[in-house]
Amino acid sequence: MMMMMTTIMMIMVFTVPVDCVKGQHVFIKSFNGKTFLFECNVSKDTVDKLKQLIADKLGFLVESQRLVFNKKELKEDKVLSDYNIKNNDTIYLFKKT
Repeated sequence: MMMMMTTIMMIMVFTVPVDCVKGQHVFIKSFNGKTFLFECNVSKDTVDKLKQLIADKLGFLVESQRLVFNKKELKEDKVLSDYNIKNNDTIYLFKKT
């Protein structure tokens, strides 16, 4: 007589509220060709907040930054997700002239 063995696999799924998501990132490709990684919450953080992070990390004044995603210049008062920016997307940084 052959015995059959049944294996039960348990998969656990955890749901985390969107505003608690950690580890979301965007890449900033600067005008000098270098790419930098910034941690942010794309559904909550504004363009202005991202510009401040760039100023803090790279030393470029907020007033001199121009951020572009998908051929659109980003406005300071908008949330990143307003531009359909998602985790790990690349945003381009230019100097204002």
